[in-house]
Amino acid sequence: MGPTQANAYSRIYDVNVGDFKFMQRKALFFILLPLVVFILLSWWTEWLRFDSPRLNYLVFGSALALGYVIPKNPLSKPTLLISVPVSILKFAVLPILSVGWLFLILAWLPAVLIEDIDYSFEKKQLIKVDNENYQVYRTNGGGTTKFGIIVRKEVPLFGGLNYVQRVFSAYPASEVVSHKLVNGEMIFETN
Repeated sequence: MGPTQANAYSRIYDVNVGDFKFMQRKALFFILLPLVVFILLSWWTEWLRFDSPRLNYLVFGSALALGYVIPKNPLSKPTLLISVPVSILKFAVLPILSVGWLFLILAWLPAVLIEDIDYSFEKKQLIKVDNENYQVYRTNGGGTTKFGIIVRKEVPLFGGLNYVQRVFSAYPASEVVSHKLVNGEMIFETN
């Protein structure tokens, strides 16, 4: 085998460590960024929720933590289309959400972690109508606010994860006293 042939083989089988690390950063970026955005959006828009308050807090906190490990420049030539939203997410949105999440988890920590109960958003009643589940929650904003009621239509997906759609809310209110189906729409009355 001549020198030219040996160089060709070494170029084929050599792994450049810098290229490998670049590919890892790129993969991390394109996996973590959509995952973090998906979790934060589902939390904000309330369309995916677990049955367990403990899991809801854990998943949201994990998304905040994952957001901090998103690589800075995953592309060889970063574009404004990607680098600006990532920078805004990492340096503006995540710190604000992290402080809020930390306050919530510290304020309700014993009840959420030990008892798996969130007193700020407490399950009160399950209403079943035509094979559909309507979960009634009582909201509690603290000592200076009154209770409120939120009713969500919950469709089980898998493993305690539900597709959630808010169908009714009332403030101030403490419980749902009656419900009826009128023209395919649920009507709730509170006290």
